[in-house]
Amino acid sequence: MARRDEWLLQKWQPVSEVLIYDYQATFSTEQGRRCLQDLMDRVYCTLYEGTDPIAMAQHGGGRAVVHSILDAIDRSDNPAKYAGPETEGGNDGD
Repeated sequence: MARRDEWLLQKWQPVSEVLIYDYQATFSTEQGRRCLQDLMDRVYCTLYEGTDPIAMAQHGGGRAVVHSILDAIDRSDNPAKYAGPETEGGNDGD
């Protein structure tokens, strides 16, 4: 199966818990924190003030990537914040 086909099969799946902790492990090192700070300074906490729609989309895409990293780190640090409501008897309406 082609890599693209594999990706399409999994793209709508929930975020893997293992992957969330991989992000946390990567960005909790000294080097990871330094890289994340650079991304925050140069991409996430900046505004695009030009008129080029392609450059604006590129800037927004970069911010979305940094936001995904921050979200994964927050999910690993605060798993209870993202846990769904616990129900007894499963999802069958009991």
